[in-house]
Amino acid sequence: MAQFSDISTSFGLDNKGDIAIVSDKAAIAQSIRTIINTSTGARPGSGSAAVFFGVNTKMYVFAPLDNFTASYLGESIQRQISIYEPRVEIESIEVEIDENNRQFNVSIYYSIIATEEGIQIVTVTINQI
Repeated sequence: MAQFSDISTSFGLDNKGDIAIVSDKAAIAQSIRTIINTSTGARPGSGSAAVFFGVNTKMYVFAPLDNFTASYLGESIQRQISIYEPRVEIESIEVEIDENNRQFNVSIYYSIIATEEGIQIVTVTINQI
């Protein structure tokens, strides 16, 4: 039995024709990607949790491709995951600047709390124009 589960954001179907479910490590990785890819304030609902959810990567589209911006992006991701994904403990976040492709490559290293799983990695690319 899965310890964690969620609806797959691909909205694909399983072999019974139901909406596919992701579980355990995949559910947590999906949650982290959702936090990063959600614009602040875009989540429906009421209260401060809905208003402040998300990293708001759109603001980095025109931001300088420099170490200061990379550091701020990493701190924003750290803060949001710490608030909205209590199942993990962040080990480190690396933000690499890729000047040739005008993007930030982000790697999030984390441990799943209350499991024997090793360190997990989620990677996300944030493109600039």
